[in-house]
Amino acid sequence: MFSRKRIIAATDVHKEPKFTISERTEAVASFVQQRIWLHEQLYFHSSDLSIYNILVALIVKQDSLSIERIRSILPTLIEQHSVLCTIVRFNPQNNQIEQYIQAAT
Repeated sequence: MFSRKRIIAATDVHKEPKFTISERTEAVASFVQQRIWLHEQLYFHSSDLSIYNILVALIVKQDSLSIERIRSILPTLIEQHSVLCTIVRFNPQNNQIEQYIQAAT
């Protein structure tokens, strides 16, 4: 019915794009980051309320979770996902809202 070459050629077309990791620690904030920053400045500037954080309560059964394991996993998780260390702030030197990736500590 279909030749093997045709099937392989068809699957090569839909490969995932490869991403490279940049060593940059700052950049202009994306449109969405700028919008969220501006919204927080307009409506929540005078409070410490963080409206975009979502808290979830979990019930953990006794002895089902190892604190030591969590402590060993968290640094790796934070290192692999730079968004967890990213802050957005206004840079008055160039009048732009920028994102900064802090070093994982």
